[in-house]
Parts: sequence; C-alpha cells; structure tokens
Amino acid sequence: MKTLLAALVLTAPAMLAGTPMICHAIEIGGARSLPWVEGSRDWNSPRSDYDTKKLRADTLELLVPDTPVAVRMETLRRAAIYGKKDKAAGWELLAVLLARAVGEPRNALAWFDAGYFTETLRQGRDSFGFEPGAEFAGEAWVRKARDLGLKGPDVERALALIVAGRPKALRTSAQ
Repeated sequence: MKTLLAALVLTAPAMLAGTPMICHAIEIGGARSLPWVEGSRDWNSPRSDYDTKKLRADTLELLVPDTPVAVRMETLRRAAIYGKKDKAAGWELLAVLLARAVGEPRNALAWFDAGYFTETLRQGRDSFGFEPGAEFAGEAWVRKARDLGLKGPDVERALALIVAGRPKALRTSAQ
C-alpha cells in the first residue's frame, strides 16, 4: 500500500492533464524503443515514415527479458499510438501479447506486457476508436505479474497509471 501511495505521489504531476497512459511519455533516457520523432517533447510524435506492418515484430524485439519495466511501458505506449494509425497492427500486437501470456503462465513480464498494453488501448479508446472488451482484464494481468514476482516502483507506477485513467466509478481498490 505504501508503495502504491508513493507511486501515486510521484506520478501526480503527470496526471493533471490528459490520459495518463497515452498523453504522458515515460522517461527512458537513451534506451531503445519504437521509432519516434527525434528531440520531440510532444507525447504524440510517431514517425510518419514508420511501417506499422512491422509493429508486432519490432515491439516484441524490444520486449526482451532484460528490458526495464519503464522502457516496456514507453514502448507499449508508443505501440498503442502507432496502433491508432493502423488498427489491424494494434489488434495483431494485442493478440500476440495475450497469446504469449497465456502460453507462458509463469512469465511475469508476458502478463505485464499484455495487461499494460490492454489498459493503454483502453485509455486511448476515445481518440483511437478501438477498445479491448471487458473480458480483457489488463489491470488484473499487471497485478498477476506482480504476484509472479515482478516488483519495483515502476510496476506500482504502472498500476497507479491504470487506476488513475479510469472513471472513478470503475476504479478498483488498491491491492
């Protein structure tokens, strides 16, 4: 509970405007992620020349076991924004992430990726025009990742961003 409270306090400035998981980039320094407009400070700076047909492969190539949680979060945020441009590519990535989690039930990172991407799409539904259905329980999957041993402040930050982006009536109690 203390960790979740700390995550909420640390992310409070980012929650002041816009959808938390879409409108606020995660700082990753020089870490590799999906292509983005160099030097842009705008949350929505996908490269216009990026071939979204490569979204699934490029994203999976970046989500290797040693990729830090914060870099995973930013990569999945960018993937969701590219998915707005090419909904088929977004759905394909979601399907692969879900299949990976189900196929590797003890893989905490697979559950985290599937859950975080699902909730990112859900938060972007108004502008993206597509939303995973209610049967896609992204928050529960991120919690499962934590239960499987994925720990740290970035995991708690991810959960805080998921909860903060929901209408008050749909927020679950912090666990």
